[in-house]
Amino acid sequence: MAIIAGAGNPAGSGGTAGTGKGLNYLGEHAYANSGAITNTTSYKNILDFNIGAHYIVGTLTVNGSVVPATVAGGNISVYDVKVNNETVALFKFDSQTEDMPQTATIPITLGPYDHVEVSVKADDTNGFDTALFSGRVYA
Repeated sequence: MAIIAGAGNPAGSGGTAGTGKGLNYLGEHAYANSGAITNTTSYKNILDFNIGAHYIVGTLTVNGSVVPATVAGGNISVYDVKVNNETVALFKFDSQTEDMPQTATIPITLGPYDHVEVSVKADDTNGFDTALFSGRVYA
């Protein structure tokens, strides 16, 4: 199936592990990987893409803050997931006390021409957050 009105790179971003804010297409699949994003104390946009003239059924996975320098360290982070400028999901992770899950995966269906934004902020700047989206493209 050819993507005729896709909003991202139809060939991908240099491989299936490519990172960045945008959406990439690989055959009948689409994906976006933020890569490791340094924590900030105000919301930072880490995924930001538009869907073309098709829809996508997929999953969004967001991961709480990780501090690689100190395995026992952690932060509190909050994700805001918006579709067409409306918040559709909020996630909070606490990797300081480690008393809650560190990863959330949600099913999500995105319609034609939807605009998707995923932003994150943390209570400290010493860690990293990641977000991944993958899905099947339908004409």
